[in-house]
Amino acid sequence: MMNKTIVIMSNDILFPQLFETLLYRKIKGVNVIVCKSIQEIKEKVPVHSANLGLLDSILNGISSLEVIRYLRMERRIVTPLFYFSDIQTEAYTYKAYEMGASQ
Repeated sequence: MMNKTIVIMSNDILFPQLFETLLYRKIKGVNVIVCKSIQEIKEKVPVHSANLGLLDSILNGISSLEVIRYLRMERRIVTPLFYFSDIQTEAYTYKAYEMGASQ
């Protein structure tokens, strides 16, 4: 069976820990990569290696919309990207979908 790679993008302490614990319990052989900045994404995540991306609301002062734009437009990453935003307005959610979010 092929191992799954899930990328968690957050500079929060609790966000990655909660997901890592859940993922390791539920998915056998999962590979979890935690990135705290766009630079770490560049260094740690080959374009076609991730099966899923989980994005916190802000990544080192950069909004989730900008991170999604970077992943989709510059890195050309096509994996599903789920974001967890602090902003819960219809316009923000629409913009996130427009940029390529999967949530």
